[in-house]
This record gives sequence, structure tokens and C-alpha cells, in this order.
Amino acid sequence: MLYKPGVPTTAAGGFPRTFSAFHRATHRAPPPRRPLPVPAGLTGFAGTVTGDDLASWGLEPTAPDWAGGMRAAWDCGEDAARARLDAFLANGLAGYAVNRDVPARENVSRLSPYLAFGEISPNQVLYAARHAAEAGTVPARDAEKFEAELHWREFSYHLLETEPDIAWRNIQQPFDAFPWRECAGDLKAWQKGLTGYPLVDAGLRQLWTTGWMHNRVRMVVASFLTKHLLIDWRQGEAWFWDTLVDADPANNAA
Repeated sequence: MLYKPGVPTTAAGGFPRTFSAFHRATHRAPPPRRPLPVPAGLTGFAGTVTGDDLASWGLEPTAPDWAGGMRAAWDCGEDAARARLDAFLANGLAGYAVNRDVPARENVSRLSPYLAFGEISPNQVLYAARHAAEAGTVPARDAEKFEAELHWREFSYHLLETEPDIAWRNIQQPFDAFPWRECAGDLKAWQKGLTGYPLVDAGLRQLWTTGWMHNRVRMVVASFLTKHLLIDWRQGEAWFWDTLVDADPANNAA
């Protein structure tokens, strides 16, 4: 996280309950910690560790190999995270403010899995984007918009810390009485990308194949599930949790 729980706050000292208020409050808060340098050295564990061979757990799929697309789409580890950030700074950040909402464009960072697994920190990402703007390699408005999107992620974390049960309950209580439809067939068609709506289906098939979906398309498929099919959002949240490589309790719920 960029900020400790309880920071930022409103002018009155409370938690900013909307994103706009939270984003404004970040301008009054102390700046996020700068990334720490690489340690000069690390002392390894000298003892003996015994355990199972990971392959013996049988976690990897065999037939069908449903994870093949994920392996092809992602490289793992800190080096891969840094390479993805560098590629975004070089080719995706310029134009981000305008093109980030266009699924066919490549003006997205695709850093969410690396952030979710701690392979890169939001501090590293934030200051790298700021440095690119200060160096004049990308327009300032693109870096500022990207920082605002990092604040969306931050807001979700702070909201979950303030209200831990939003991961499973409605934020707006009137929806507790909403008559959600129970329709396993429609839910399965949505999960498999067989709704007959091209954008919805393309997004959900991409999700199943790669474990990732463009942020704008996530909004579209979530809206389709809840407002068109009238299926409980928690069914969609559970599917996202099972299939997203960047699955995150805070972002999934908020």
C-alpha cells in the first residue's frame, strides 16, 4: 500500500468514503515512501528444510490443460514485473489518459498480477511514472491519470480495512432485499462467454484463457451479470476470484 491505514483523511479527520474525496485527500497526506534500494546482501538460511516436491501435490492441470494460456501470457517474478513496468513506461503510458478505456489499445500497464503477488510495489510503480513525467518522456497528464488509477486500488484497500465485510455484503443496504435471479444456466453461459453479446463473451473468454481482462471490460461483464441477467454480484465475484491471476479481495469487492 502507498499509505498506512487511516491515511489519507478528510479535512475533518475521517475516512474519505468516496473515491473523489480519497483522491483529493492524498494531496494533503504525506507523500508515499520512496522505493528502498536493493539490499547489498542477504544471509541465507543455513539449516536444512524438508518438504514435499510441489509436483507431488498434483496442482497442475493435465487434461485438458486449462492453464496453458496463462503460462503463455505471463512471466513470473520480480524481473518480469520490472520488465513489464519498463515496457509500459516506454510504450503504454503516453496516451494513457485518453486510451486506457479502449480495450483494443495497449495503454494499460498489466501490472495488477505483479502488484497482487508482491512482485513489485505500488511505490516502485508510482515513482517510476512520476520520474518518466519529470524527465519529459511522457506527458504529465498521462502520469497523473495513471497515479489516480493507482489511488483507485489504494482506495479499495482502505475501504476494505475500514469495512471488512464489504467483501461479501452489499455496500448499499437496500440491495439486501433485491430479488436476485437463481439461474444456473445463465450463470454458466456468462462464465463461459456464451451469452451472445460479443464484447461480454470476448472478455470472459479472455479471462478463462489468460486469467486477465481489461478493466473496462470487467465493468461491462459485471454490469451485464447484475443488471441484465439480474444475478447476484457475489456469484460474479466468486468467478473472478477463481479465474483472475490478479484476484484481490479489495478490488474484487469494491
